[in-house]
Amino acid sequence: MPSKVGDAWAACLCKKGYGAAGDPYFLLRFRASPYIQIILRYASLSPNSLILEPGCGSGKFSLALASLGHRVVALDYVFEVLEEVKNSEKSLKGRWFGQGLGYCQGDLESLPFPANVFDLVLNEGVVEHWLEEAERLAVIAEMVRVTRPGGVVAVLVPNGVHPLIRLWEKQLEGFRTSPPMTHYSAEMLKRDLSKAGLYDVYTDGIYPWRSWFRLRPWDRLYWIGASLDRLVPLPKPLREKWAINLIGLGRKTGEPAHYEIAGRTGGLVGTVARITEELTRGTNP
Repeated sequence: MPSKVGDAWAACLCKKGYGAAGDPYFLLRFRASPYIQIILRYASLSPNSLILEPGCGSGKFSLALASLGHRVVALDYVFEVLEEVKNSEKSLKGRWFGQGLGYCQGDLESLPFPANVFDLVLNEGVVEHWLEEAERLAVIAEMVRVTRPGGVVAVLVPNGVHPLIRLWEKQLEGFRTSPPMTHYSAEMLKRDLSKAGLYDVYTDGIYPWRSWFRLRPWDRLYWIGASLDRLVPLPKPLREKWAINLIGLGRKTGEPAHYEIAGRTGGLVGTVARITEELTRGTNP
């Protein structure tokens, strides 16, 4: 079934993937960044956890989490995006260990997985492109559906209430070449995650100091913002006000449960069973 947002992204990308995320130096820094560390602290993942990134884009989250020893399924609506992530993974083979990465083309509005499967479901820069509240809640609820009871859903979105957001949208290529977006605040993100059925919802802002050095000519001084983010941490209200990106995390209600997927066969469920079984064996589908 066609997806309005998926087709919009496909048109923006013009049958191309994103920039490669397979540089080991970049991924080492990314693993140590708040993007990954906030998720790891909140989720408290066990080794070999099963993770889904629906709307994987460049694949940097999938690659980083797989390199930490988890089994990750990277899903995207656009085939060429998945091919780029595969190429990034191939470039890392032999240098990074513990990777278990599978691939699936699919639609976030109707994920091709049974309920209660994944320990963590996350994406960045995806949910905000559904402009109607009911549509966004349905997408988040679909992420919740495939998360196991007690598992975690994490959503990262651009900070839609930053004082410079309108200038970012006019001048930064990432905004100009993407579909229209909802302007999220931390409060709005927390509300959407709660409405979708998550509890213990936590929000935060990422890289507040750097946000002031994104536009020309100040981008030449971006290193100052990076230094301030590291050396002068801000209180949470200011982080959420000035951040480049907002992150929201919540847990699915219910007791943790093991879902025995290996015995399910047929159609899409059989495909998922194959992906997860091969990830368990440490091979790639």
